[in-house]
Amino acid sequence: MKKPLMRGCLYPMLVVMIWSNFDTVRAQQKQKKEEDKSTVNLRLLPIGARRTAVFTKSKKAYKIRIDNPEGGSIEQIIPAGVPIEVKGKEHEYVPLGLFIKNRNRKTGEMLSRMSVGLNSLSPPCRISQRDTVVFYKRKLVSSVDGGAEFKLVPYAKSGLPPETDDVLVAIVKNVRSKEGWAKPMVRSINVEAEVFPAGACLFFNASPFSVDFAALGVSKMTIKPYQHVYIKGLKVDAYGATPYRAVMNMGQKKENLADGALRQNGTSRHYLVSFVDPRKGVVRRGDLVSISEKTPVQQEPVE
Repeated sequence: MKKPLMRGCLYPMLVVMIWSNFDTVRAQQKQKKEEDKSTVNLRLLPIGARRTAVFTKSKKAYKIRIDNPEGGSIEQIIPAGVPIEVKGKEHEYVPLGLFIKNRNRKTGEMLSRMSVGLNSLSPPCRISQRDTVVFYKRKLVSSVDGGAEFKLVPYAKSGLPPETDDVLVAIVKNVRSKEGWAKPMVRSINVEAEVFPAGACLFFNASPFSVDFAALGVSKMTIKPYQHVYIKGLKVDAYGATPYRAVMNMGQKKENLADGALRQNGTSRHYLVSFVDPRKGVVRRGDLVSISEKTPVQQEPVE
């Protein structure tokens, strides 16, 4: 005959198990917090005007082959005189991808790849804490037997704000060169939720001209060339948005960049970045990029 279980004995064991599990969870949280302190959340923002497409006419007819989804292929003859885009030089285009040498606690050194898109934020990348970050790009070394061989070469570097967990690195095209992405200007900006909270706007003037900015709830201000400003205290109108206006001062000429509005929902924050188009013949030299995102949640410290 089996003896009945004694509840008086099981209760202390259950308490010990729960408390032990609680300590384990707290230890894991503390370890994760320590790991987060040793890493930085980094994003890229390449800023600049797009390259002007250049076309030439084909001098002779040529044949192309198109694969048929159902099998086989279709041949088509392109006659002479058809416009063909002339490919630009390497540094007329923003690099498609950049690499960072990272340190991993388990595997040692590793490479982190960052996707890059013109005038758009890259996905976040967690990198080890450091004073300076160096970005590398792939360079074609040789092509043997139809295969390409690449090596990593330094492209740009920037200092990081001290004791910062969330950083935006802006890579600005050099307006004084046709191949403006060869040696761009690089700026690091602290975008932690503590200094850049929900409802605020970060204005970065990535141009050699000053910009006058005004918005609902804040007085008119002048933002100097290559300066960034955190604009807080913005008010919302009846439509749930913050109207704003930005004007670029180009010597005696003033160019209206935008009469827009920032859509506010209580959790969003906004980036406004001004830049110039150095190409000859463009009607509007100044331009403005507007990006909105959900404000990251500030983590509470673990005791």
